[in-house]
Amino acid sequence: MAKTYAGSTPSDEEQESRVLLCTYSAVGFRYWRYSIGGNSIFLIDLMGIALIIIFNWLVLQKLLHIYTFTLPPGLLFPASLLGIIPLAYFIGKAVASISAQSSMGVSAVVNAFFSTIFEVLFYCVALKQGKSRLVEGCIIGSIFAGVLFLPGLSMCFGALKRKTQRFNSKSAGVTSTMLLFAIIGVFSPTLFYAVYGTHVMRCWGCSYKPTQNLMVNSQRTIASCRTCSISQELDLDGNLYVHVLRPFSYFCAALLLLAYVIGLLFTLRTHAAVIWARDAEDKKHLSHRRRNLTRGDCDVLPHLPEEDDSRDGTNRASISSTDARVAKTRPSKENDWHSVPNWSRTKSLLILLGATILYGILANIMIEMVDSIRKEFHVDEKFVGLTIFALVPNTTEIWNAILFAVNGNIALSMEIGSAYVLQVCLIQIPALVFFSVVFHSQPGPHEDLRNYVFPLIFPHPFEASPLVRQQNRLLDTRYISEHTNFNQ
Repeated sequence: MAKTYAGSTPSDEEQESRVLLCTYSAVGFRYWRYSIGGNSIFLIDLMGIALIIIFNWLVLQKLLHIYTFTLPPGLLFPASLLGIIPLAYFIGKAVASISAQSSMGVSAVVNAFFSTIFEVLFYCVALKQGKSRLVEGCIIGSIFAGVLFLPGLSMCFGALKRKTQRFNSKSAGVTSTMLLFAIIGVFSPTLFYAVYGTHVMRCWGCSYKPTQNLMVNSQRTIASCRTCSISQELDLDGNLYVHVLRPFSYFCAALLLLAYVIGLLFTLRTHAAVIWARDAEDKKHLSHRRRNLTRGDCDVLPHLPEEDDSRDGTNRASISSTDARVAKTRPSKENDWHSVPNWSRTKSLLILLGATILYGILANIMIEMVDSIRKEFHVDEKFVGLTIFALVPNTTEIWNAILFAVNGNIALSMEIGSAYVLQVCLIQIPALVFFSVVFHSQPGPHEDLRNYVFPLIFPHPFEASPLVRQQNRLLDTRYISEHTNFNQ
């Protein structure tokens, strides 16, 4: 809207003019590019779904006891899963903002606590309701997702744009070696129980179809036919668990937590000068290379071969675009889309507190809906945790890993998966073990105690260690090359 007056000069008119609303296109196919305050419009939309679900479950059902306008469990469960995605994003952004305004020690503690507290909160609620198999599936699914799914998906998407993806195998091998030792500490009680535990054999009669023709002389063979299976069932009241396995599990959990603390001290105190000096040298080298690129002698770059262009996971042609992205992430008044979080501490803490409360409510909703989903779709409780609950809360990490791989930084994509598995092994698992000791619920007269505790004993221990070893062998190579014809 512009205010004009008779006899006014153009300069006066420009000073009195003010644009209130300017819409070039009301509808378009690039809706995904819009953002509000630097946040994607899709996350804002999903946040609305989360608020609607919480109002439907908490206000209508629990407080007002109105069930006429409530959503069915088949719709409430997937909507709750979608509502977790924006909460995880805003939690990560608030943590990053707090860390950017704090010292290194405070940043490490904040990242270690808030980056994994929400999964631990979800698991504790599940244990209080007697769903230990769901928690066990979530833990195993998180390990598999970080070791296999996330790196493999990043490699596939990176191969769509680059034929060869290079990374530093030495730096990646450090995290992978620590991950291997963490997996050994997690599965040590299970290996001990697999060797010294008791085996139970169950047999039942053979079943035949009524239409089968049976010979008279085979009636005796049919009567003696049996089908048997051997399994190991953990007895929480047995002498082996009470006197050996339980103290050993506590010891392993304490060592895992101690390993994380030692890693923090190694990074922030004992070897901080070496680590941060190397980081400063890398930044100095990067700034020097950018200054050389801006001097106008970049016309020889197109004559370089493709293999040289793709060294270190990036090509020369993409350096200018990288500089543009770096400049775009700097806070500015004109364009702050997807910028680095620049919230104040008060705003970050309020967002963090609100997201934590909403996350806890959605966790209760999903856990209550698990039983109805199992009955409706006939799926196992552990399978639900292994697939849905292990992947949906980590959607933002998976998406970031894919973006890094597409932009040529495959090392950072694999580091995201390894770092997440380290958090699962070194923080989440010890927290669940200690929660089972202090806050576990007492089962009813006809309930099993195994449904309310996390004993750190898994049924199939021999699956994760070969996977981590395979990742170590993969990191020993200098590059990852895809053998398809995407770029040919």
